Amino acid sequence: MMKANFPQFRKLINDKSYYRIDSISRITEIQRIGQRWTIYVVDAKILPERLMIQDILDENSSQYQAISEQEYQNFQTFCEASLVRFSN
Repeated sequence: MMKANFPQFRKLINDKSYYRIDSISRITEIQRIGQRWTIYVVDAKILPERLMIQDILDENSSQYQAISEQEYQNFQTFCEASLVRFSN
């Protein structure tokens, strides 16, 4: 894996999840579930979590689209009123 500059921002192509990747082991996901939005902060401690982050960072992935920090922040601001916060 090539060296990446952080943070990086991605979204699913269906616009149901937005990601802020702070490092190869820390990610924040804003996810739509029904009519509500949730935010998950993952500190990757096990291999499946680290592989998930690598998949999201993969520039050849057809599931994820790179976005700007401004787009991520605009989306976060839009969702903030209904966010339920979880962390592991």
